Amino acid sequence: MRHYEVMIVLAPDQAEDGFNKQLERFKKIIEDGGGSVVNDDRWGIRSLAYPIKKYDQGFYTVLEWESTPDLLTELDHTLRLEEKVLRHMVIHLDSTALEEMAEMRAKRAERPSDDQVVSFDDGDDDDTDDDTDDDTDID
Repeated sequence: MRHYEVMIVLAPDQAEDGFNKQLERFKKIIEDGGGSVVNDDRWGIRSLAYPIKKYDQGFYTVLEWESTPDLLTELDHTLRLEEKVLRHMVIHLDSTALEEMAEMRAKRAERPSDDQVVSFDDGDDDDTDDDTDDDTDID
């Protein structure tokens, strides 16, 4: 079995449920073809570098899976025919890429979540800025 990764950019003119249905359909193609989805990383709606099919934004997602090479042609064919897919790119992950991705995931798991972020107090209780002088006139 080989490891693959596909980045898919979907048209943003649908609800969250529409994105989920399309991604579940792509994942079903992978699983029905004997593969298994390893990671599903949804980035959300982001700006495009240039307009594609008159869209300035797209819904980005990255699927990582393992399967035989035969499944790759079927998934690529489906992605090309799907109207809501603005762009997609499939790459084969070699052992070096898999090791680097595992290291990045481990580092990401060690980072604190948004709930655990600590804010620091500068010790100054008043909200005024002492560095400004309001009496100065600038001509």
